[in-house]
Amino acid sequence: MTASASRRRLSGVLTVSALAAGSWAIGLGAAPTANASCVSAFGLGNSASCTSTLTTIAIALGSNAQAHADGQFSTAVALGDGALAGSYGWFSSATAIGPISGAVASDLGFAFAAGGSSSTHAGTSSGDLGNVAIAFGGSEAQAYGGNLNLAVSLFGNNSHVLSLGTGNAAFNVGNNNTVSAKGTFTSAANIFTDNSQVQTSPASVLSSTVNIIGHSNTVLVGNGPFAIAAALFQNGNLIVKDGPGININGLTVGGAAAVAKKKPTALSASAHHAARPAASTGGTGRAAAR
Repeated sequence: MTASASRRRLSGVLTVSALAAGSWAIGLGAAPTANASCVSAFGLGNSASCTSTLTTIAIALGSNAQAHADGQFSTAVALGDGALAGSYGWFSSATAIGPISGAVASDLGFAFAAGGSSSTHAGTSSGDLGNVAIAFGGSEAQAYGGNLNLAVSLFGNNSHVLSLGTGNAAFNVGNNNTVSAKGTFTSAANIFTDNSQVQTSPASVLSSTVNIIGHSNTVLVGNGPFAIAAALFQNGNLIVKDGPGININGLTVGGAAAVAKKKPTALSASAHHAARPAASTGGTGRAAAR
């Protein structure tokens, strides 16, 4: 083979290699668009679907998934088609896992949603501090309207769990329930019970409601303080305690109480209307979880 032929052959090989490399690079560039996924870290790689600041990280994986870590020292992770995570504040974390799931956290907040159509809000403004909201399954958990609130829903569908005020805790295991701890240092717990309402009033202080193993119960606490209402192994009952004292399955100590098959109208309806915050902006003007 002559030197001239060798040069022509080498030139041809280099040309083919360059074309192949170019095609591979184009394929890699198109991949993020096809997967509709993105990563933004420390202010780099911001896009319509992922945003971060100098101290935050945002990761979104899935078609139409979005993650926005627009606070400081915060993370936002959205995994699943249509998942949305928003972290708006200092030292906050928002994680949404599952299709059409959503999680939003403000200052010192922790929001975690796992399961299709699950939703969590841990604070909805810069004035809400140290709130925690966790939901597994297709339910909603919200902790906002004050500081140090906890809302947890585990292994149930279509339940709404709300902790609103200061130092409140709401916990649910079951389906189609409304569990609300409102006021100051109150708690509401629904455990292995379906189709029930377990709530404290917004004026409650140092009071608790409990509903354990049953279905279709309404357990309500009024203003307190030191009021406890509990339904244990009940079906279709109403348990109410307004003012200091205890009402367990209709057996009372202190104050007035009521037990009936018919659920309340005005009180129950107003309690059931636990305001679900509209798409929260976290004080940033950015739409948040559904």
